[in-house]
Amino acid sequence: MWKEWFKDDEISELDLQSIRQPTMDECKDAELNPIYLSYFVPWNSHHNFQVAQRWGFRHLGHEYEREGSIDNYDQIDSISYLLNPYMKYLKFGHSVATDNASRWIRYGMKTREEMIPYVEEKDGKLDQGIVEKFCEFTHLSIDEFWKIMDKWYNTELFEKDRDDIWRPKFKVGTGLV
Repeated sequence: MWKEWFKDDEISELDLQSIRQPTMDECKDAELNPIYLSYFVPWNSHHNFQVAQRWGFRHLGHEYEREGSIDNYDQIDSISYLLNPYMKYLKFGHSVATDNASRWIRYGMKTREEMIPYVEEKDGKLDQGIVEKFCEFTHLSIDEFWKIMDKWYNTELFEKDRDDIWRPKFKVGTGLV
């Protein structure tokens, strides 16, 4: 893909050299050893939110309440961000609320037992504002959007009820029932 950038001669390889990823061979030749930064600098999105608040950052709660998410401060630079985790829900049975809950448990803020009810309530919900913005961008109707989503449900995890509504075959914290 790298060479595609330069076909029209508007930019040169030299212009983008500072952001070019090394090839695997270059990494091996340089004996690069990738490391996980959090081994050295603990990453905690909730703590980062608290620090940002001290400098005037405002969470979305002042203007918008996201359906499907437990927090209202992480990944707020793109409202449509939550579409990707929702698709994860259709395929794997967990979404952004599970992601949020897992972090809070890992940070020691909550226990697994405390977070299960939040995940049960929030996971599997897709914010309608996201649907509207995505459909506007892609020129899909909302009906077309949901017909496409229907194709991605994992039938090992979900089944349709008599009204054509997808229902999970699992219980959060327990698994398949």
